[in-house]
Amino acid sequence: MKYILCTLMIFVVLAIPADAPAGDKVTVVASLPTLKSIAELVGGDKVDAFAIATGYQNPHFVDPKPSFIMKLSRADLFITSGLDL
Repeated sequence: MKYILCTLMIFVVLAIPADAPAGDKVTVVASLPTLKSIAELVGGDKVDAFAIATGYQNPHFVDPKPSFIMKLSRADLFITSGLDL
């Protein structure tokens, strides 16, 4: 778990461009709500996070929506668990 958290922290920090204005937020899309929460904890107020699956859904059976594609196309970082989700 520590390895995953450290890796996630590195990706969130690297996703912030060096020439970005101070007010810009990093847009993060996560496959699971747990990963969204971790990204928000790591990035604080510099992160705008969204989870594709909700807490009550089985993540293996999430219905795809066109809005998910729009969010993914505008995201700076995509976090997935690697569980074929």
